[in-house]
Amino acid sequence: RTRSRRQRRGVRPTSSTSCSREKRKNRPSSTRHRSPPPTPPIKKYTAPASPLALIKADPSLSTFAAAIKAANLTSKLDNPETVLSVFAPNDAAFDSYLEAAKISKAELLASPDLKYILKQHVVKATAGLKSSKWMSGQPLKSWLSEMAPIVVAKDGDKVVSVSSAAAGAPSAKFVKLDLPAGAGSVHVIDAVLSPPKAVVDSIKVAAKAPVASASVAGRKMLAV
Repeated sequence: RTRSRRQRRGVRPTSSTSCSREKRKNRPSSTRHRSPPPTPPIKKYTAPASPLALIKADPSLSTFAAAIKAANLTSKLDNPETVLSVFAPNDAAFDSYLEAAKISKAELLASPDLKYILKQHVVKATAGLKSSKWMSGQPLKSWLSEMAPIVVAKDGDKVVSVSSAAAGAPSAKFVKLDLPAGAGSVHVIDAVLSPPKAVVDSIKVAAKAPVASASVAGRKMLAV
């Protein structure tokens, strides 16, 4: 038996077995000539329809989005044709602001002064759209008032920070720049810009007057 097994192992393949092996060896491989998979089409970036649409879509701006709703500014910031630039504080910025002010988020959203704070962060002018067009120290007229501009600091061509005209107010650094949104743009910042108290007080007085606008220091103030 041992000998016969050895003999079987040493038996040379027949001609038919040899031919079939040669055919398999010479058979073209299906993977060798397989064409590469088609490249998926590149999705073109579509800018959000409005500043508010961008803000709502960014999870780091949830507090800012809630504040816009609470201050009844939704329709104004959701207009795709309005040319404006929004300096949007992220959630971390609001956390620091609430801690410094010693108030809760619910208290902030219920505050009658909330709309003044938010309007300090909006520039309704084409000059405020692109950061490349900003000049260092140039006041950008805010949506709140001409007397409450936003001032950008630059180091050469690099944008460094932005601040309000409020005395002692901290400046904010940019987290994201030039995000297109409708006809405007959004810039994410890391601090809340406080409006000047004197300007806010003047606006409140003007709101109680029969005329919708008032003059402050000889300059026209925007109606609230």
